[in-house]
Amino acid sequence: MSQTEFEMLLEQADAQARAGQWQDTLNTLTRAAGQQPDHAGVVNGQGTCLIRLQRPADALGYFVRLAEMAPASPEAHNNVGVAYAMLGQLPDAEGAYKKALEVAPDHLPAWRNLAQLYLQQDRLDEGVGILASLVKRHPDDPESLILMGGCYEEGGDVESAKLLYREALKYQPGNADANAGLARLAPPDLTHIARPEHAKKLAALKGLKAPRPGEVPGPKA
Repeated sequence: MSQTEFEMLLEQADAQARAGQWQDTLNTLTRAAGQQPDHAGVVNGQGTCLIRLQRPADALGYFVRLAEMAPASPEAHNNVGVAYAMLGQLPDAEGAYKKALEVAPDHLPAWRNLAQLYLQQDRLDEGVGILASLVKRHPDDPESLILMGGCYEEGGDVESAKLLYREALKYQPGNADANAGLARLAPPDLTHIARPEHAKKLAALKGLKAPRPGEVPGPKA
């Protein structure tokens, strides 16, 4: 296979990925890997396809290999964490996200993933604190806004949740998660009472100032 043929396979894989044809993309990348097995983009692409195909156990090996090939890549370590998280291996996922942040302290996807991991583990002060800081530092990041909105929603602060979902839509119109959040909260439930299981979430949010129009919540003091 010539270099031109290899590049054509990469272009084909890119087009298939943009169309959401993950099995076809994986097949194409596997052909490309036969020519250049250590090509970082190919290795990462194979792992990404396997994640999309809900095969994290298979994806993990590709991402670990990529992290070994490119130890200075925060994306590689973050992807290792994603695979571990999908497998339920949360301590390993946390370690991988923290490794990504050691390499690049401002790597936004790793911070978001770490926050979600803490929330999943009921480490609410840590998770909410990270999200509040991210929203303050990156007020135009829809994913951070939506995650923070989810915290307010679960904590029972409907108006703050709606504000954050709307803020996310300003930067990414049509975002499905933001629209779904607003749909859950409309019309307003004026009799909303937080359930007992939300007590910890409310406590974690207690120190956060509710955002006013045009503002987003800052980190806890």
